[in-house]
Amino acid sequence: MRNIRRLDLNLLIVFDAIMRRRNVSRAAADLGLTQSTVSNSLKRLRSNLGDPLFVRESHGMTPTPFAERLLPYVRSALDAMEQGLEQTRKFDPAVVEQTFNIIMTDIAEAVILPRVLEMCRGAAPGISIRALNLSIDDTPEALRSGAADIAIGFLPEFSGQFYQRFLFDTDYVCIAAADNPAAKGRFTLEKYLAARHAIPEAQGTGHSVVQQTLERQGIELKVGARVPHFLSIPFVVAASDLIATIPKAFGTTLGARPTVRILPHPLDLPKVEIKLLWHERFHAEPANRWLREQLVAVFKTVKWR
Repeated sequence: MRNIRRLDLNLLIVFDAIMRRRNVSRAAADLGLTQSTVSNSLKRLRSNLGDPLFVRESHGMTPTPFAERLLPYVRSALDAMEQGLEQTRKFDPAVVEQTFNIIMTDIAEAVILPRVLEMCRGAAPGISIRALNLSIDDTPEALRSGAADIAIGFLPEFSGQFYQRFLFDTDYVCIAAADNPAAKGRFTLEKYLAARHAIPEAQGTGHSVVQQTLERQGIELKVGARVPHFLSIPFVVAASDLIATIPKAFGTTLGARPTVRILPHPLDLPKVEIKLLWHERFHAEPANRWLREQLVAVFKTVKWR
């Protein structure tokens, strides 16, 4: 029995073309190859299979009995391969049922997720979204393994095997209760340092750059409260004498609260760059590509500044 591992499967495409055309030059034209290339391929196939496969007659190439018996298997294999390639590259959001796992912050859950779900309701009713809140340390493996399809947020430390798409950037600001004395008049560095702070630890984001900037400048804040997410910060600040550092876009998207004032930050902090992030394994995946396009479109509907 001959070892199929030694068989160049491209030769079967040549075999099928000759069987259809019963002519080497016409088969070559169909395949976009030269006649000599097809003739050489037929020679290799004959040698590999141990059969002449075709004999030349006045009206063209006549297949041998072996070639005729082989044909249904070759056609079946080529059709299966063509169908498999078509199906595995196909993604129809209108009919598919699929759950996308997206790493996002609580801000994205509040602002972006409802808009994504609204978009899916009409155009992709079988799509569901699972929001994940992972640490920066856990995010790379989740994206590499496929446990998460994409990440949204301030993720400055990623490179290498990850693709990134910039969405927007925003500055940091401070917020304080409207009746907080620190919010009266110009908000200075002295007021900032004298105040007590509400600290959003914001797992899964690059918000740690704030703490890193403070440490480089030798600044240690007076902490009145630590919370795991951003969404509770306006409520904590409004009901206390605390101030907090947040991305300006957070205050803009959630709307102005009459009990909270947005103040220019007295420190020169890095801009918050919000990006989409995905692993190179899934860059060409139709479903992942569709999801990225939808998220970009949704982000354009939000007023971030």
